[in-house]
Amino acid sequence: LQTAAVKKRYALRQDIEAYTQQCLEEISNMEEQRSRLAEHVSGTEDSMQCVQSQIRACQEKRDQLGKQLVLKVLEFETTGVLRDYAVLLKNQRDFVQECLEYKMTSSEADVSARQRVVSDLNEQLEIVKDKLDLSKQDDKVGWAFAMLGVESCATPLEVEW
Repeated sequence: LQTAAVKKRYALRQDIEAYTQQCLEEISNMEEQRSRLAEHVSGTEDSMQCVQSQIRACQEKRDQLGKQLVLKVLEFETTGVLRDYAVLLKNQRDFVQECLEYKMTSSEADVSARQRVVSDLNEQLEIVKDKLDLSKQDDKVGWAFAMLGVESCATPLEVEW
């Protein structure tokens, strides 16, 4: 009887040791899986931070380009308005000068008033010409490159961007 009990205890002890060994192996496998998962999550977090920083950089670049675009549009509109105004002033000056040349005036006071108008129009026209810097903008291609903010030797790809 004792031998049977000893044998039974011995068999139970071996079963317990085998089960314990199996449990330890499963725990070890689970620990390895947890560490791989932690590394993956850590790598994903690093990737997410990298992607978020790239997104922020792109948003900042977009905002900067948007501001530049608004400034270029304003400059373009201002230049267009100033050109129209310069044409208007020139036409007014020419009309008043023609009136003076053809002596369409009746008195000396009228002649001196028209001469002052021509003088004022010339001053205003000079101010507008200075603002436009027409001598540099006669080169329409150069002016377009300046409006786009690229060098005159820019490639079509650089002009598009």
